[in-house]
Amino acid sequence: VGRAGPRISSLFDFAISAADTGASKPSAIPFLQAASAARCHPHHMVHIGDSVSKDLCGALGCDMRALLLSRADNPPRSAMEDASRPPQDVRRWREVSSLTDAVQLVVQGDF
Repeated sequence: VGRAGPRISSLFDFAISAADTGASKPSAIPFLQAASAARCHPHHMVHIGDSVSKDLCGALGCDMRALLLSRADNPPRSAMEDASRPPQDVRRWREVSSLTDAVQLVVQGDF
């Protein structure tokens, strides 16, 4: 959230990193601590991240919805990383090309 800039970070009440929790993703701990801090069930959360194995699979494994951030300026994902991509399910996860697109989907209630 902090790297997103003030326009986007102002939409959030808090940020929790995996390092803050003492666990690495895709462990459930960072995801569940974020849900606890938000005082809601993980099913009502949307995680935005750029790693298939750490962000997407970690969030889906905790019953969260997820937006996979695939920016054009990011290095291509490895074959192993891409192979861990779960089957497409637009109700549970989608791929977006920018953080602005991700926030727009969430704010407009389209996801």
